[in-house]
Amino acid sequence: MDNTRKLILQWAGQGLIRASNTQPALEALGILPRAGDWPRFLYKTALWLGILALAFAVMFFIAYNWDVMGRFGRFFLVEGLILACVLVYWKMASDRLPAKLFLLAAVVLTGVLLALYGQVYQAGADTWQLFASWALLIVPWILVSRFTAMWLLWIILINTALVLYFATMQSILGIIFIRSSDTLLWPVFGFNALSWMIWELNVSRYPWLQQRWPVQLLATATGTTITTLMVIAIFDDNRSYPAVWLVYLAFTALVYYFYRLRRIDLYMMAGLCLSGIVSVSSLFIRFVFKGVDDAGSFYIMTFVLIALAGSATAWLKKLHREQLAGQSTEATDKGQGHGQS
Repeated sequence: MDNTRKLILQWAGQGLIRASNTQPALEALGILPRAGDWPRFLYKTALWLGILALAFAVMFFIAYNWDVMGRFGRFFLVEGLILACVLVYWKMASDRLPAKLFLLAAVVLTGVLLALYGQVYQAGADTWQLFASWALLIVPWILVSRFTAMWLLWIILINTALVLYFATMQSILGIIFIRSSDTLLWPVFGFNALSWMIWELNVSRYPWLQQRWPVQLLATATGTTITTLMVIAIFDDNRSYPAVWLVYLAFTALVYYFYRLRRIDLYMMAGLCLSGIVSVSSLFIRFVFKGVDDAGSFYIMTFVLIALAGSATAWLKKLHREQLAGQSTEATDKGQGHGQS
């Protein structure tokens, strides 16, 4: 939508659209909010906050009244609300936002129920088992929901379970690599990269996956973990990380191929530039300025950062112009096609 707005403004600047018709065109495409859009926005915001507040209020209510409520009373309250949320979802149209939010509330209450069970019966399970069981139990609801927020919640639960598991349990990664904090980043990177790939491959098949912000969040998590691993590999004196270098270079090449050569995605390219700036700066600090403590090295590093950031900005502006030119050509071709038909 943002690109469409910029494309219309570009056409207006080129004289292809009259200045007086620019705002009506933006309003007709739904880019500028109209008077009727604000009540709908407030309605959705209040609905989101209300449903989530209700789900979390149950947890605080039980905690506050722990000594007053009996064991069965606690379970009856949580299980009754889960059943009520599922019934509301079943009775309402499943494609409506209120129905999906009630199912999301049931998902959150499932986690509350598992935490309540562990607290009441003192099961002695590790924390990672709570999040893993939570993610496993809600899989049927996730599959039928067709709701991006629930899928992201499920991915967050899996990430949390992975981090807690590899932080407490000996694993195959702890045998291959020397056990340290960076060992936790490998499963997180692998799972998020796989989720990102599966999401992108199914965008054309399922329309409800076409929102870009979930993909951008997955890309941010994946890029952050592999960049952190790269920085650790650069500065670690005791170990060599050939696997990190290979994975980082392969990751960079794939992102560049799909989001630059196949289609231009400025967010992905901006993230790739940021990752490159961090990695190249770390290499300069590690190898070029090794053992140099004078103030001149800091000035040189400042100029290096400015040069890298300036080059990335200029390149991203060039990509943006290419993107607008491609959209303009595509829109012109569609208009000619409609005119000929």
